Amino acid sequence: YCKVKATRGPLKSKEIKSDTVKIGNAPPSIELPPIDDFSIPGQFTYQINATDPDKDKLSYFLLQPTGWSIVVDKDTGAVTWDIPDLPIGEIQNQESLTEEQEKKGIRSKPESTDQQAKKFLPETITLVFEVRDPDNASASQSITLKLSKDGGSELAK
Repeated sequence: YCKVKATRGPLKSKEIKSDTVKIGNAPPSIELPPIDDFSIPGQFTYQINATDPDKDKLSYFLLQPTGWSIVVDKDTGAVTWDIPDLPIGEIQNQESLTEEQEKKGIRSKPESTDQQAKKFLPETITLVFEVRDPDNASASQSITLKLSKDGGSELAK
């Protein structure tokens, strides 16, 4: 709450007190630094930078993608990914169907994401991070990586 009294020279107003307002927890904020070029295959390392206005201890999480063995240290925000030696390309969800199969409504069974991940690296991959304080206030940010046979880099937003 606050108390207010106006004064002008010898004149003074009556003191006014505001209602009491509870100030809640503020969410953390994330500032992602630029990404240095990295080798493929190789180890991608990155540091999530986050602050909390309330000075709470923060926890770091990877929201997506899953299944790529990307690790975020919950306490420090350090990101590591051991990028495998796989060809880079567009992952196909289905085998080609003949015209006759399409007319009959036959669909081939798509491969699971885990099976696809073992065959190809995507041309781009977006990592979505979340930072949370003990009161469950959170913030999220993402980075997109461009992967090629010559190495990896950050894809400009």
